[in-house]
Amino acid sequence: MEGRIGQQWGSYRLLRCLGRGGFAEVYLGQHIRLASKQAALKILSTRLSEEYVQSFRYEAETIASLDHPHIVQVTDFDLKEGIPFLVIDYAPNGSLRQRHRRGEIVPLGTVVSYIQQAAEGLQYAHDHKIIHRDIKPDNLLIGARGEILLTDFGIATIAHNTSSQNMQGVSGTIPYMAPEQIQEHPRPASDQYALAITVYEWLTGRLPFSGTSSEVAVKHMTVPPPPLGNKVPGLSSDVEQVVLTALAKDPKTRFESVQAFAKALAEASHSRASESAIITPPIQQSSGQIPPTIPARPASRPVAIPLTTTDMQSPSPRTQVPVTTPSEMRATPLPALPLKFYPTSGVDSHSSGISEVKEFTKDYIRAMGILLIVPLSGLLGLILGVLAVVGIFLLIPDFVWNMPIGVEITFSVIGVLIVALGLVLGVFAGVKGARRLRRL
Repeated sequence: MEGRIGQQWGSYRLLRCLGRGGFAEVYLGQHIRLASKQAALKILSTRLSEEYVQSFRYEAETIASLDHPHIVQVTDFDLKEGIPFLVIDYAPNGSLRQRHRRGEIVPLGTVVSYIQQAAEGLQYAHDHKIIHRDIKPDNLLIGARGEILLTDFGIATIAHNTSSQNMQGVSGTIPYMAPEQIQEHPRPASDQYALAITVYEWLTGRLPFSGTSSEVAVKHMTVPPPPLGNKVPGLSSDVEQVVLTALAKDPKTRFESVQAFAKALAEASHSRASESAIITPPIQQSSGQIPPTIPARPASRPVAIPLTTTDMQSPSPRTQVPVTTPSEMRATPLPALPLKFYPTSGVDSHSSGISEVKEFTKDYIRAMGILLIVPLSGLLGLILGVLAVVGIFLLIPDFVWNMPIGVEITFSVIGVLIVALGLVLGVFAGVKGARRLRRL
Protein backbone atom coordinates (compact mmCIF):
# COMPACT_ATOMS: atom_id res chain seq x y z
CA MET A 1 0.00 0.00 0.00
CA GLU A 2 1.41 3.35 -1.02
CA GLY A 3 -0.08 4.87 2.13
CA ARG A 4 2.51 3.01 4.24
CA ILE A 5 5.49 4.84 2.74
CA GLY A 6 6.93 7.18 5.36
CA GLN A 7 5.47 5.18 8.24
CA GLN A 8 7.63 3.83 11.03
CA TRP A 9 7.60 0.07 11.59
CA GLY A 10 9.76 -0.96 14.46
CA SER A 11 13.08 0.89 14.19
CA TYR A 12 12.71 1.55 10.44
CA ARG A 13 10.95 4.13 8.33
CA LEU A 14 9.51 2.83 5.06
CA LEU A 15 11.09 4.48 2.01
CA ARG A 16 9.55 2.65 -0.94
CA CYS A 17 7.81 -0.56 -1.92
CA LEU A 18 10.08 -3.28 -3.30
CA GLY A 19 7.41 -5.78 -4.24
CA ARG A 20 4.16 -7.52 -3.44
CA GLY A 21 3.21 -11.17 -3.19
CA GLY A 22 0.28 -13.31 -2.21
CA PHE A 23 1.21 -13.29 1.45
CA ALA A 24 3.18 -10.09 2.06
CA GLU A 25 4.48 -6.75 0.85
CA VAL A 26 8.16 -5.84 0.94
CA TYR A 27 9.44 -2.32 1.66
CA LEU A 28 12.87 -0.76 1.82
CA GLY A 29 13.34 0.72 5.27
CA GLN A 30 15.88 3.08 6.79
CA HIS A 31 16.91 2.85 10.43
CA ILE A 32 15.54 5.82 12.38
CA ARG A 33 18.80 6.34 14.30
CA LEU A 34 21.45 4.78 12.01
CA ALA A 35 20.81 6.64 8.78
CA SER A 36 23.26 4.53 6.75
CA LYS A 37 21.60 1.28 7.76
CA GLN A 38 18.90 -0.07 5.46
CA ALA A 39 16.85 -3.26 5.60
CA ALA A 40 13.92 -4.92 3.87
CA LEU A 41 10.67 -5.10 5.83
CA LYS A 42 8.27 -7.88 4.92
CA ILE A 43 4.77 -6.98 6.11
CA LEU A 44 2.34 -9.90 6.05
CA SER A 45 -1.10 -9.48 4.51
CA THR A 46 -3.00 -10.57 7.57
CA ARG A 47 -4.00 -9.27 10.97
CA LEU A 48 -3.46 -11.50 14.00
CA SER A 49 -5.74 -11.95 16.95
CA GLU A 50 -4.25 -12.52 20.39
CA GLU A 51 -4.50 -16.31 20.11
CA TYR A 52 -2.14 -16.37 17.07
CA VAL A 53 0.52 -13.94 18.31
CA GLN A 54 2.51 -16.61 20.17
CA SER A 55 2.43 -18.89 17.12
CA PHE A 56 3.83 -16.07 14.96
CA ARG A 57 6.63 -15.35 17.42
CA TYR A 58 7.65 -19.03 17.49
CA GLU A 59 7.71 -19.25 13.67
CA ALA A 60 9.66 -16.00 13.38
CA GLU A 61 12.24 -17.07 15.96
CA THR A 62 12.74 -20.34 14.12
CA ILE A 63 13.38 -18.55 10.83
CA ALA A 64 15.69 -16.03 12.49
CA SER A 65 17.84 -18.87 13.85
CA LEU A 66 19.00 -19.75 10.32
CA ASP A 67 22.52 -18.45 9.69
CA HIS A 68 23.98 -19.47 6.32
CA PRO A 69 25.81 -17.65 3.47
CA HIS A 70 22.97 -18.52 1.05
CA ILE A 71 20.06 -17.58 3.32
CA VAL A 72 18.84 -14.05 3.89
CA GLN A 73 19.19 -13.26 7.59
CA VAL A 74 16.13 -12.26 9.60
CA THR A 75 17.33 -9.62 12.06
CA ASP A 76 14.08 -8.68 13.84
CA PHE A 77 10.33 -9.22 13.91
CA ASP A 78 7.34 -7.59 15.58
CA LEU A 79 3.68 -6.64 15.19
CA LYS A 80 2.08 -3.27 14.50
CA GLU A 81 -1.65 -2.96 15.15
CA GLY A 82 -1.93 -6.75 14.93
CA ILE A 83 -0.06 -6.96 11.59
CA PRO A 84 3.13 -9.11 11.74
CA PHE A 85 6.30 -8.05 9.96
CA LEU A 86 9.89 -9.26 9.61
CA VAL A 87 13.08 -7.23 9.23
CA ILE A 88 15.56 -8.94 6.89
CA ASP A 89 18.86 -8.09 5.22
CA TYR A 90 18.43 -5.99 2.10
CA ALA A 91 19.57 -7.58 -1.20
CA PRO A 92 20.04 -4.60 -3.55
CA ASN A 93 20.35 -6.63 -6.77
CA GLY A 94 16.81 -7.96 -6.73
CA SER A 95 15.66 -11.51 -7.40
CA LEU A 96 16.31 -14.08 -10.12
CA ARG A 97 12.78 -13.42 -11.34
CA GLN A 98 13.81 -9.86 -12.09
CA ARG A 99 17.04 -10.99 -13.73
CA HIS A 100 15.36 -13.66 -15.85
CA ARG A 101 11.85 -12.69 -16.86
CA ARG A 102 9.11 -15.22 -17.55
CA GLY A 103 9.68 -17.04 -20.83
CA GLU A 104 13.44 -16.44 -20.84
CA ILE A 105 15.64 -19.51 -21.37
CA VAL A 106 18.62 -19.63 -19.02
CA PRO A 107 21.86 -21.43 -20.08
CA LEU A 108 22.41 -24.79 -18.41
CA GLY A 109 25.71 -23.76 -16.81
CA THR A 110 24.05 -20.74 -15.20
CA VAL A 111 21.16 -22.89 -13.97
CA VAL A 112 23.58 -25.36 -12.37
CA SER A 113 25.35 -22.52 -10.55
CA TYR A 114 22.05 -21.15 -9.20
CA ILE A 115 20.84 -24.58 -8.08
CA GLN A 116 24.08 -25.51 -6.32
CA GLN A 117 23.98 -22.33 -4.21
CA ALA A 118 20.27 -22.63 -3.44
CA ALA A 119 20.67 -26.31 -2.56
CA GLU A 120 23.39 -25.49 -0.03
CA GLY A 121 21.05 -23.14 1.80
CA LEU A 122 18.13 -25.54 1.61
CA GLN A 123 20.21 -28.46 2.85
CA TYR A 124 21.29 -26.37 5.84
CA ALA A 125 17.66 -25.57 6.62
CA HIS A 126 16.57 -29.19 6.19
CA ASP A 127 19.34 -30.32 8.55
CA HIS A 128 17.80 -27.94 11.09
CA LYS A 129 14.32 -29.43 10.52
CA ILE A 130 13.02 -26.40 8.59
CA ILE A 131 11.19 -26.59 5.25
CA HIS A 132 10.99 -23.57 2.97
CA ARG A 133 7.62 -24.42 1.35
CA ASP A 134 7.75 -21.67 -1.29
CA ILE A 135 10.79 -22.12 -3.56
CA LYS A 136 10.50 -20.11 -6.79
CA PRO A 137 12.61 -17.55 -8.72
CA ASP A 138 10.95 -14.68 -6.83
CA ASN A 139 12.37 -15.99 -3.55
CA LEU A 140 15.93 -16.43 -4.84
CA LEU A 141 17.66 -13.09 -4.30
CA ILE A 142 21.00 -11.83 -5.60
CA GLY A 143 23.44 -10.68 -2.94
CA ALA A 144 25.93 -7.84 -3.08
CA ARG A 145 28.65 -10.18 -4.40
CA GLY A 146 26.36 -11.91 -6.87
CA GLU A 147 25.67 -14.88 -4.61
CA ILE A 148 22.22 -16.50 -4.49
CA LEU A 149 20.23 -15.95 -1.29
CA LEU A 150 17.12 -17.80 -0.18
CA THR A 151 14.40 -15.65 1.30
CA ASP A 152 10.85 -16.06 2.61
CA PHE A 153 11.58 -19.17 4.68
CA GLY A 154 8.25 -20.22 6.07
CA ILE A 155 6.52 -16.91 5.28
CA ALA A 156 3.67 -18.72 3.57
CA THR A 157 3.39 -21.02 6.56
CA ILE A 158 3.32 -18.14 9.02
CA ALA A 159 0.60 -16.42 7.01
CA HIS A 160 -1.38 -19.65 6.77
CA ASN A 161 -0.95 -20.90 10.34
CA THR A 162 -1.33 -17.59 12.17
CA SER A 163 -4.22 -16.10 10.21
CA SER A 164 -7.31 -15.28 12.22
CA GLN A 165 -9.28 -15.39 9.01
CA ASN A 166 -10.54 -18.48 7.26
CA MET A 167 -7.80 -18.74 4.62
CA GLN A 168 -8.57 -21.09 1.77
CA GLY A 169 -6.01 -23.31 0.09
CA VAL A 170 -2.55 -24.37 1.22
CA SER A 171 0.68 -22.49 1.93
CA GLY A 172 2.97 -22.02 -1.06
CA THR A 173 2.71 -21.17 -4.75
CA ILE A 174 0.65 -23.69 -6.74
CA PRO A 175 2.73 -23.76 -9.99
CA TYR A 176 5.81 -24.83 -8.00
CA MET A 177 4.14 -26.97 -5.37
CA ALA A 178 4.80 -30.66 -4.80
CA PRO A 179 1.87 -33.12 -4.81
CA GLU A 180 2.28 -33.96 -1.11
CA GLN A 181 2.39 -30.27 -0.20
CA ILE A 182 -0.87 -29.70 -2.09
CA GLN A 183 -2.31 -32.42 0.13
CA GLU A 184 -0.94 -30.47 3.15
CA HIS A 185 1.85 -32.97 3.94
CA PRO A 186 5.03 -31.00 3.11
CA ARG A 187 8.46 -32.47 3.73
CA PRO A 188 12.06 -31.63 2.70
CA ALA A 189 11.55 -33.41 -0.63
CA SER A 190 8.82 -30.84 -1.38
CA ASP A 191 11.51 -28.14 -1.64
CA GLN A 192 13.47 -30.38 -4.02
CA TYR A 193 10.37 -30.70 -6.23
CA ALA A 194 9.86 -26.92 -6.29
CA LEU A 195 13.53 -26.39 -7.14
CA ALA A 196 13.20 -28.88 -10.02
CA ILE A 197 10.14 -26.99 -11.30
CA THR A 198 12.32 -23.87 -11.29
CA VAL A 199 15.02 -25.70 -13.28
CA TYR A 200 12.39 -26.88 -15.75
CA GLU A 201 11.12 -23.32 -16.19
CA TRP A 202 14.61 -21.90 -16.73
CA LEU A 203 15.64 -24.55 -19.25
CA THR A 204 12.43 -24.50 -21.32
CA GLY A 205 11.15 -20.95 -20.76
CA ARG A 206 7.84 -22.21 -19.39
CA LEU A 207 6.35 -24.12 -16.48
CA PRO A 208 5.51 -27.80 -16.98
CA PHE A 209 1.82 -27.31 -16.11
CA SER A 210 -0.57 -24.51 -17.02
CA GLY A 211 -4.21 -23.68 -16.35
CA THR A 212 -6.18 -22.46 -13.39
CA SER A 213 -4.86 -23.02 -9.88
CA SER A 214 -7.10 -26.04 -9.35
CA GLU A 215 -6.18 -27.50 -12.76
CA VAL A 216 -2.46 -27.07 -12.10
CA ALA A 217 -2.85 -28.65 -8.66
CA VAL A 218 -4.52 -31.71 -10.18
CA LYS A 219 -1.80 -31.99 -12.84
CA HIS A 220 0.91 -31.87 -10.18
CA MET A 221 -0.67 -34.88 -8.53
CA THR A 222 -1.66 -36.94 -11.58
CA VAL A 223 0.07 -35.86 -14.82
CA PRO A 224 3.77 -36.49 -15.56
CA PRO A 225 5.66 -33.38 -16.71
CA PRO A 226 6.25 -33.11 -20.49
CA PRO A 227 9.73 -34.35 -21.52
CA LEU A 228 12.34 -31.62 -21.65
CA GLY A 229 13.92 -33.05 -24.79
CA ASN A 230 10.84 -32.07 -26.82
CA LYS A 231 11.21 -28.45 -25.69
CA VAL A 232 15.02 -28.08 -25.57
CA PRO A 233 16.72 -29.59 -28.64
CA GLY A 234 20.16 -30.95 -27.85
CA LEU A 235 19.57 -31.23 -24.11
CA SER A 236 21.39 -34.22 -22.65
CA SER A 237 19.21 -37.16 -21.69
CA ASP A 238 21.18 -37.32 -18.43
CA VAL A 239 20.13 -33.79 -17.51
CA GLU A 240 16.53 -34.55 -18.39
CA GLN A 241 16.56 -37.73 -16.29
CA VAL A 242 17.90 -35.85 -13.26
CA VAL A 243 15.18 -33.19 -13.49
CA LEU A 244 12.41 -35.76 -13.99
CA THR A 245 13.66 -37.78 -11.02
CA ALA A 246 13.37 -34.71 -8.80
CA LEU A 247 9.85 -34.21 -10.21
CA ALA A 248 8.64 -37.68 -9.27
CA LYS A 249 5.12 -37.74 -7.81
CA ASP A 250 6.22 -39.95 -4.92
CA PRO A 251 8.69 -38.02 -2.71
CA LYS A 252 10.37 -41.30 -1.75
CA THR A 253 11.55 -41.86 -5.35
CA ARG A 254 13.22 -38.45 -5.64
CA PHE A 255 16.84 -37.85 -4.69
CA GLU A 256 17.65 -38.57 -1.06
CA SER A 257 18.39 -34.90 -0.45
CA VAL A 258 18.22 -31.56 -2.24
CA GLN A 259 22.02 -31.41 -2.28
CA ALA A 260 22.15 -34.84 -3.98
CA PHE A 261 19.83 -33.42 -6.65
CA ALA A 262 22.14 -30.43 -7.21
CA LYS A 263 25.20 -32.70 -7.42
CA ALA A 264 23.53 -35.03 -9.93
CA LEU A 265 22.50 -32.05 -12.08
CA ALA A 266 26.06 -30.71 -12.11
CA GLU A 267 27.51 -34.11 -13.06
CA ALA A 268 24.95 -34.58 -15.84
CA SER A 269 25.74 -31.14 -17.26
CA HIS A 270 29.46 -32.02 -17.40
CA SER A 271 28.83 -35.35 -19.15
CA ARG A 272 26.76 -33.51 -21.75
CA ALA A 273 29.81 -31.52 -22.86
CA SER A 274 32.09 -34.58 -23.11
CA GLU A 275 29.64 -36.64 -25.15
CA SER A 276 29.62 -34.19 -28.04
CA ALA A 277 33.41 -33.76 -28.30
CA ILE A 278 34.80 -34.22 -31.84
CA ILE A 279 38.14 -33.52 -33.46
CA THR A 280 38.01 -31.29 -36.53
CA PRO A 281 41.27 -31.05 -38.55
CA PRO A 282 42.23 -27.65 -39.99
CA ILE A 283 40.92 -26.82 -43.46
CA GLN A 284 43.58 -26.73 -46.18
CA GLN A 285 42.65 -23.76 -48.32
CA SER A 286 45.16 -24.55 -51.09
CA SER A 287 43.69 -27.96 -51.93
CA GLY A 288 40.21 -26.63 -52.56
CA GLN A 289 38.73 -29.52 -50.57
CA ILE A 290 37.32 -29.54 -47.05
CA PRO A 291 38.52 -32.53 -45.03
CA PRO A 292 35.82 -34.49 -43.27
CA THR A 293 35.17 -34.26 -39.56
CA ILE A 294 36.96 -37.09 -37.78
CA PRO A 295 35.27 -38.69 -34.76
CA ALA A 296 37.22 -38.53 -31.54
CA ARG A 297 37.27 -42.37 -31.43
CA PRO A 298 37.57 -43.74 -34.99
CA ALA A 299 36.12 -47.14 -35.67
CA SER A 300 38.51 -50.08 -35.92
CA ARG A 301 39.56 -50.96 -39.48
CA PRO A 302 41.87 -53.59 -41.10
CA VAL A 303 45.56 -52.72 -41.48
CA ALA A 304 47.33 -53.74 -44.67
CA ILE A 305 50.65 -55.58 -44.05
CA PRO A 306 52.98 -56.68 -46.93
CA LEU A 307 53.58 -60.45 -47.13
CA THR A 308 57.39 -60.04 -47.44
CA THR A 309 59.85 -57.41 -46.39
CA THR A 310 61.24 -57.21 -49.91
CA ASP A 311 58.06 -55.47 -51.00
CA MET A 312 58.93 -52.62 -48.67
CA GLN A 313 62.59 -52.24 -49.73
CA SER A 314 63.88 -49.23 -51.65
CA PRO A 315 64.07 -49.59 -55.48
CA SER A 316 67.33 -50.71 -57.05
CA PRO A 317 69.76 -47.94 -58.13
CA ARG A 318 69.20 -49.02 -61.73
CA THR A 319 65.44 -48.57 -61.41
CA GLN A 320 64.15 -45.23 -62.70
CA VAL A 321 61.32 -43.86 -60.63
CA PRO A 322 59.13 -41.42 -62.59
CA VAL A 323 58.29 -38.12 -60.93
CA THR A 324 54.55 -37.61 -60.56
CA THR A 325 52.81 -34.34 -59.79
CA PRO A 326 50.18 -34.20 -57.00
CA SER A 327 47.36 -33.84 -59.52
CA GLU A 328 48.58 -36.92 -61.43
CA MET A 329 48.84 -38.85 -58.18
CA ARG A 330 45.17 -38.18 -57.43
CA ALA A 331 44.17 -39.31 -60.92
CA THR A 332 46.41 -42.43 -61.08
CA PRO A 333 45.09 -45.53 -59.28
CA LEU A 334 47.48 -47.30 -56.95
CA PRO A 335 48.90 -50.64 -58.20
CA ALA A 336 47.57 -53.78 -56.64
CA LEU A 337 49.94 -55.29 -54.09
CA PRO A 338 49.89 -58.76 -52.58
CA LEU A 339 48.57 -57.83 -49.21
CA LYS A 340 47.26 -59.82 -46.32
CA PHE A 341 44.67 -58.12 -44.08
CA TYR A 342 44.82 -58.60 -40.34
CA PRO A 343 41.98 -57.05 -38.32
CA THR A 344 43.26 -54.77 -35.56
CA SER A 345 40.40 -55.84 -33.33
CA GLY A 346 37.99 -58.73 -33.08
CA VAL A 347 37.54 -61.68 -30.80
CA ASP A 348 37.58 -64.34 -33.52
CA SER A 349 40.99 -63.51 -35.04
CA HIS A 350 42.53 -63.03 -31.63
CA SER A 351 41.20 -66.34 -30.32
CA SER A 352 42.28 -68.17 -33.49
CA GLY A 353 45.88 -67.02 -33.16
CA ILE A 354 46.03 -68.07 -29.53
CA SER A 355 44.58 -71.49 -30.37
CA GLU A 356 47.22 -72.11 -33.05
CA VAL A 357 50.05 -71.23 -30.66
CA LYS A 358 48.60 -73.54 -28.02
CA GLU A 359 48.32 -76.46 -30.47
CA PHE A 360 51.89 -75.99 -31.72
CA THR A 361 53.20 -75.89 -28.15
CA LYS A 362 51.34 -79.07 -27.23
CA ASP A 363 52.67 -80.96 -30.29
CA TYR A 364 56.23 -79.81 -29.62
CA ILE A 365 56.14 -80.87 -26.00
CA ARG A 366 54.56 -84.20 -26.94
CA ALA A 367 57.26 -84.93 -29.56
CA MET A 368 60.12 -83.96 -27.28
CA GLY A 369 58.65 -86.07 -24.52
CA ILE A 370 58.50 -89.11 -26.74
CA LEU A 371 61.96 -88.45 -28.14
CA LEU A 372 63.65 -87.92 -24.78
CA ILE A 373 61.60 -89.25 -21.90
CA VAL A 374 60.64 -92.62 -23.38
CA PRO A 375 64.21 -93.57 -24.50
CA LEU A 376 65.37 -92.69 -21.03
CA SER A 377 62.72 -95.04 -19.72
CA GLY A 378 64.01 -97.76 -22.07
CA LEU A 379 67.55 -97.16 -20.87
CA LEU A 380 66.33 -97.34 -17.31
CA GLY A 381 64.63 -100.65 -18.12
CA LEU A 382 67.86 -102.02 -19.60
CA ILE A 383 69.79 -101.03 -16.50
CA LEU A 384 67.20 -102.63 -14.27
CA GLY A 385 67.35 -105.85 -16.30
CA VAL A 386 71.10 -106.06 -16.07
CA LEU A 387 70.98 -105.36 -12.36
CA ALA A 388 68.38 -108.06 -11.95
CA VAL A 389 70.54 -110.68 -13.69
CA VAL A 390 73.70 -109.61 -11.86
CA GLY A 391 71.90 -109.57 -8.57
CA ILE A 392 70.53 -113.04 -9.10
CA PHE A 393 73.78 -114.64 -10.20
CA LEU A 394 76.41 -112.66 -8.29
CA LEU A 395 75.05 -110.74 -5.28
CA ILE A 396 73.38 -113.77 -3.71
CA PRO A 397 75.49 -116.67 -5.04
CA ASP A 398 74.60 -119.09 -2.22
CA PHE A 399 70.95 -118.74 -3.00
CA VAL A 400 71.52 -118.97 -6.75
CA TRP A 401 73.73 -122.06 -6.87
CA ASN A 402 71.51 -124.00 -4.53
CA MET A 403 68.22 -123.24 -6.37
CA PRO A 404 66.75 -125.62 -8.92
CA ILE A 405 67.85 -125.25 -12.53
CA GLY A 406 64.32 -124.37 -13.66
CA VAL A 407 64.14 -121.36 -11.39
CA GLU A 408 67.54 -120.19 -12.63
CA ILE A 409 66.42 -120.43 -16.24
CA THR A 410 63.19 -118.53 -15.43
CA PHE A 411 65.07 -115.65 -13.82
CA SER A 412 67.50 -115.55 -16.72
CA VAL A 413 64.68 -115.36 -19.27
CA ILE A 414 62.97 -112.60 -17.31
CA GLY A 415 66.21 -110.57 -17.24
CA VAL A 416 66.69 -111.01 -20.99
CA LEU A 417 63.07 -109.97 -21.69
CA ILE A 418 63.44 -106.84 -19.56
CA VAL A 419 66.57 -105.86 -21.47
CA ALA A 420 64.91 -106.52 -24.83
CA LEU A 421 61.77 -104.57 -23.86
CA GLY A 422 63.86 -101.57 -22.85
CA LEU A 423 65.71 -101.63 -26.18
CA VAL A 424 62.47 -101.92 -28.19
CA LEU A 425 60.80 -99.07 -26.35
CA GLY A 426 63.84 -96.86 -26.81
CA VAL A 427 63.99 -97.47 -30.58
CA PHE A 428 60.20 -97.04 -31.03
CA ALA A 429 60.11 -93.80 -29.08
CA GLY A 430 63.07 -92.36 -30.93
CA VAL A 431 61.53 -93.07 -34.34
CA LYS A 432 58.11 -91.66 -33.43
CA GLY A 433 59.58 -88.53 -31.84
CA ALA A 434 61.73 -87.86 -34.89
CA ARG A 435 58.67 -88.12 -37.17
CA ARG A 436 56.70 -85.63 -35.07
CA LEU A 437 59.53 -83.13 -35.12
CA ARG A 438 59.76 -83.50 -38.90
CA ARG A 439 56.04 -82.70 -39.24
CA LEU A 440 56.43 -79.54 -37.11
